[in-house]
Formats: sequence, C-alpha cells, structure tokens
Amino acid sequence: MKEIIRCWATGIFRFIRSTTGYVPPERVFRHLHFTGPFNVTLPGGSSLMLHSWGNRVENELAWRGWDGHETPERRRWAAMVAPGGDVLDIGANTATYALTAKALSPASRVHAIEPLARIAAMARQNAATAGLDVHVACLAFARDSGELPIYDPGGANAYSASLSPDFLPGEKSAYLVPVDSVDAYCREQGLDPLSIKIDVEGLEGDVICGAAGLLERGRCIILCEWLGSSESHREAQALLQERGYIALDVEDLAEVTLDMQRGFTQRNLILVHRSRAAEFRARTLPA
Repeated sequence: MKEIIRCWATGIFRFIRSTTGYVPPERVFRHLHFTGPFNVTLPGGSSLMLHSWGNRVENELAWRGWDGHETPERRRWAAMVAPGGDVLDIGANTATYALTAKALSPASRVHAIEPLARIAAMARQNAATAGLDVHVACLAFARDSGELPIYDPGGANAYSASLSPDFLPGEKSAYLVPVDSVDAYCREQGLDPLSIKIDVEGLEGDVICGAAGLLERGRCIILCEWLGSSESHREAQALLQERGYIALDVEDLAEVTLDMQRGFTQRNLILVHRSRAAEFRARTLPA
C-alpha cells in the first residue's frame, strides 16, 4: 500500500511539474522515487535523456534539472567540457557527469570509469537511454596497473565503495577488481583528456600520482573530490605543486590550499594549471 501511494503521489507531482514548473521541496520529493527515463535541459538548450532507478542522484536530477545534484560542481563541469577534448569520468557511478559532457561536447571522446560491475551496467543503460557514445570501462584507477580489492557496501547502488578498507564503516564485501593508472589507461586508449572528474572515495592521492605524465603537459582541468589525509595525498599535493597546478574552491573559484589539517573542510575542488586559471575563471558559469 505504501508503494502504491508513493507511485500515485509521484505521478501527480510529476504532472504538476510538467504543466506548471512547480518543484516540490526536497523534504517531499526525496520520498517520491521517480523511475524510468526523464529529460533534462542543459546549458545552451540541448536536451539529455537519462534513466532513473529511484536512486538519490537521478531522483534529484529528475526533479530539479540537470544541476539538481551537486549544483556548483555540475556547473563547473559544464564549463570544463564545453571547449571539447577527451574526457575522463573516474568513479563515474551511473555516468551522469560523463553523459552531460558528451551531450555538451558531442565531438569529445568520453570515458566513464566505474569499478562495480552492477553499477557499470547501469551506466551503460544510461548511455543507451541517452543515445550517446560514452565508453564505460569496468575498472578502478589507482597509482599502478594490476588488481586490488574493493570494499563494497552492497545494495542496488553504492556511492561509497572504495579501494580503502577504512573509508566506510560497517559491513562490506571485498573482492578483486582490475586497476589501471590514468597514464597507462590514456596510453592504451590513445586519450589526451582535457577534462577529468575524480570521485574515488579517499584514493584521490593515488589516482593523481598515477597521472604524473598527464599533469606534466599542464593541459587538463580536474574536478576532484579531496577526502583523504594519507601519505599518498601528501605525495599528490607535492606533485601538483611541482607541475604548476593550483586548487580552486568549486563555488567561488578562489585559490585554496590542499593542506590536510584538522578542520580541513574542502571536499570538491578544481585543479588547474596556474597558467590556465584566469582563462577558466573568465569563461566558467556562475555557481
């Protein structure tokens, strides 16, 4: 009975939204788990069709629009991918960032990297729904190529699976997944990405250390979740500084540091070569 009422209420609010533009408050729509295909209108007026399984990210996009989840991050991402070039979405989940990149820049080669097989399958379904040629690779990225255990909390979707056993408390299953580095993968695939998103639940330092060759060229801009406080993060910070990269706050694009002191609150950052920071600020969308 509860599910019937939920479906009934979802249908009514979706009809109201389509006819009047009214979006119910989050305290309401978070209980209205929309499922199935839905359209979002992107900057410039292009349209993107996605599939919702009722999970949090797609549900927020279905109700609020293309930037309805992680609003400043998605607006910065749109500005990053607009000039074109190869795109890497590392830790893609169901590939909503990757598909947005392909829709905004159709000529770009876009690769979505997702280590959990069941979620990579959802990403492929999302790409099929969108009718977009986004390559989905089922593997993880770290410092080197090989295999590593991933710690999976289970469930139909999982936003916090990690190669770090200590990242997420609670019960998890562990199993081996293939792992590659950014530099090795780009060599194998013939890619030279200009836009990269990194969302790897505490392994950001290792992924960045595995991209030393790419960073040497100083061309790519990275939207990066920065969560860890490990030795690899200190190595990554030193590497970024050595390569001339700075970190920008995702909301106001002010320069920030990556020092991991107690109380460090930055979560999502833009990593950009210092020589390109002014140009990026000038063309980016307001957050």
